[in-house]
Amino acid sequence: MSATLYLSANVEQSFSYVVRWLNQAMRHSAQDKKVVVLPHQEVAIRLRKILATEGGAFINIHFWTPEQLRSRFLQGESRTVGFPQRTIASREELHLILASVAGTFSASDKHVALLVRAVEENPAWLLRALDMLDGAGLQAEMFESLREIRSLVQDFSAMLEEQGLQTFSAADRLLASRKLATQFESLLIFGFHGGHWPLFPLLMAASRQTNHLEVVFDAPQDTSFDLDSSWIGTWETVLNIGTVPLRNSVTHEAASDRLQLYPEGLGEPDVQPCVEFLVEESILDLAQTIALKAAEFIGAGSESVAVVFPGYGSLSREVALALNELEIPHFDAIGHKYLGSSETPLWRRWCAFQKNRTVSQFVKFLAALSDYNDLIELLQVASAETLSQDISICTAFIRRWKKEKRLDAYMLLPESAAFAEFCDLVEKEFHRMSWWEQLECVQVRRKRFQQPGTLFLKRGVFLRWLEAALRNERRRRDPLGSHPYATLQLLRRDQAALCPWTHVILAGMNAGEWPEPTEESGAIPSDIIADFNRQIASANRSSQVEGPFGEGHLTATQLPCLGPYEKSISQKRDFQALCQVPLLVATTWLENDARPSIWFSQLFQQRHGRLPSRQDLRHMVSPKKKREPPWVKIEEVAAMRKARLDPTAPFGAWEFRANLPSPPLAVVDIERLLTEPAKVWMKVFLGVQCPKNQQQFSGTSTVGTWTHRWLRNVCLSGSGHFPDQTIRRQNIFSASEATRIMMEKACGDSGKTVTPRWIFMWRQARSFALQLSDQLEAFRGRFPFVATETSFQNVFVPPLESLIKGRWDLVLYGEERTPDQCGSFAGTSVFLIDYKTGKEPQLASILRDGTGIQLALYAYAALAWGAQRVDAAWLTPYATTQAIQLPFEELEKFQPIFATLGRMLRTGTFGMRGELRSEFAFRSPMPLATFAIPQDILETKWQLTHEFEFTRR
Repeated sequence: MSATLYLSANVEQSFSYVVRWLNQAMRHSAQDKKVVVLPHQEVAIRLRKILATEGGAFINIHFWTPEQLRSRFLQGESRTVGFPQRTIASREELHLILASVAGTFSASDKHVALLVRAVEENPAWLLRALDMLDGAGLQAEMFESLREIRSLVQDFSAMLEEQGLQTFSAADRLLASRKLATQFESLLIFGFHGGHWPLFPLLMAASRQTNHLEVVFDAPQDTSFDLDSSWIGTWETVLNIGTVPLRNSVTHEAASDRLQLYPEGLGEPDVQPCVEFLVEESILDLAQTIALKAAEFIGAGSESVAVVFPGYGSLSREVALALNELEIPHFDAIGHKYLGSSETPLWRRWCAFQKNRTVSQFVKFLAALSDYNDLIELLQVASAETLSQDISICTAFIRRWKKEKRLDAYMLLPESAAFAEFCDLVEKEFHRMSWWEQLECVQVRRKRFQQPGTLFLKRGVFLRWLEAALRNERRRRDPLGSHPYATLQLLRRDQAALCPWTHVILAGMNAGEWPEPTEESGAIPSDIIADFNRQIASANRSSQVEGPFGEGHLTATQLPCLGPYEKSISQKRDFQALCQVPLLVATTWLENDARPSIWFSQLFQQRHGRLPSRQDLRHMVSPKKKREPPWVKIEEVAAMRKARLDPTAPFGAWEFRANLPSPPLAVVDIERLLTEPAKVWMKVFLGVQCPKNQQQFSGTSTVGTWTHRWLRNVCLSGSGHFPDQTIRRQNIFSASEATRIMMEKACGDSGKTVTPRWIFMWRQARSFALQLSDQLEAFRGRFPFVATETSFQNVFVPPLESLIKGRWDLVLYGEERTPDQCGSFAGTSVFLIDYKTGKEPQLASILRDGTGIQLALYAYAALAWGAQRVDAAWLTPYATTQAIQLPFEELEKFQPIFATLGRMLRTGTFGMRGELRSEFAFRSPMPLATFAIPQDILETKWQLTHEFEFTRR
């Protein structure tokens, strides 16, 4: 085998040599198989474009990335006898196996047990360190931070082998250790540097499968000199040959002289580049400006334009959309991310429910289905009755309460099980749900494990793998962005740094993007990794050939680990290469106090001799007319905001006003007009309210529900006679005991016990019911007959001039009523009782704060039923002496309030009042996004609109 190592001065020179090599290879491509190995397919696209422009036909010339090269080698060796049949493990599979091993690992030492527990919860913490060690072919015990858990690492490696899986680094080392037959005539390796150390075994394995090997290196720059020079020196040592400078190449000393002109070693090309700076206020403005600048370059006849991004993000999407609007053909190597058909809201809610098996999550899942409203209501009632979000308790309660069988169809994953058992359960569930795509994916993925029954997992670990395995994230390009040979290319930083360009636009040079934050090293501190790499780099004094950087060139005694520091060096190297273009455009945005990156500042300092100030950046913002979406009329928005903030004007068209009469309202909603008019307005006129799956239930509301239900049993006989105190107490005891027994049985069915909180709330509700029942004894002498929970519908109330509906908790009569008198109080006097188990209402505030409106409306509804006289009272367990009564003569005091409320109902002008959200109370969220208004302005507008002044509770 003949081998040649070339050293070029810059990217342009190495690229030119590769083009010449391909031109020569095309002359004999029909007879001999030739391969070019390069880091990214985008570089191959650029080479194909040049060859196609020159009229060449690259038949039998292959452009392979390391992934493609590894796949072909493994596929070829799999047919060899004795070759281990192991598949490359994906990232989620490595996480799954490591978490499984950590979950079953037993450690006697407390500190080690905590580390193992941390690995089980977050396998990425250890896996990042193992990736670095695996890429360098090192053992965990070489680092002190991993010696304590080396047994765990050994078990992980053994389990990986048992499942028939391996890492890509292990596969590369296996290929490098085997004697492989020659597969192609000529091999050219191009574009690799010290940032590709983990690929060294694979590239060396490829170098032994060709008759003619050529490797092209770029001369190391100051920023990455040690890393790149040791990369080149190791190739020289392994192949026992020296590098050959390409024509017009330069030595390191000459290159370093030029680099001193750039701060922090940015590097300076042979021809001083022209640097422009573009600054915009927002990402959208910057994307438009970048697209226009690229169009300007293309219009000026540029040969190659690269818009370079640190990675996928909002700016890359906006630039691609802006180029589409300008109808400029380009190649979008980054593309637009989108989720496949399996990533549906229903699927995500199912995963959320399996992770957090609560009633609220299950209700959200059922809400995404159709025709499950009745089941949702049952679950919410069960949650309120049990004071629990535990799905097992609530479903057991529903089975005993309503004999509901539909809940049994939904599978709950166990807390822990074997991987094979988990897969069987989800396959059965996916089949029942008709999720065929997810079912097929799980069936394919589980076959990659040779012994799935030996992997024991917790539910959270399996769901984490399941979500990652089924995450069908894809990328697509717009039609105008699907031209690989276009002049304009949208690329990542590492892709663009390997090709020469005439114009480069560095997009979005903001802090945190340029340079991009490197991933933490995990279990091994980054400074330990840097020290280790310095120790393994030594001068190769035994080399027979003097290296390009002097006698005794750097070589690595073993592969280095690429930690955060080394990865940041690779980013600087790429940026240095991008700066060696004739025209460079640096861009940044200032939205939300965004700051330009240090690289932007260094370029600005090199150009202007000083660092940029905030004022400099503001001056560079190009003046342009603000753009508004075509569907927004900014004049209307401004008018709306001005009207809502005007304290001198009543509520207008923008403030919950319908100009339509309200339909019949429930009494509780009419009372809410004084505290939450906006929510009532949206419910009445828009049909919009807080979804039931988002409503919150408190223990206080459950206590009230129980109290009302048990008090319903004070009258069990059909005659309607008011029972005495002893019978009432017996009825309440029986009803409350039935509730307790139901709860105990539901907890027993689910293997749980009744919580102390539930017992406390239940006892409080029973105490309230008994106290309220005892207070009824004062009325039994005057009213021997009673009716509980009587409803009324569409009753006209003259003071309101509107229809209302509601329900009386308790109606007391002086005379017995016949069956034909149902629905009428004609000729009778009645006494209405309303139970209050919440905060005790004060007698002095019964009119002032609007609390008595509900009681007064009940009285007017009874008058509308024909009653001659109606008295009403609240019964509350907090009352010490007597009930808070509303005599018949006091109803006249409510006339001004009812006149105002009636006008609100007839005109549909409700307005807004109260807090949008409360920090210390259970409130349903606003169903629509609402512009917040200061409370003092709302109170002023309320008084101007509705005249009658209420004191807000």
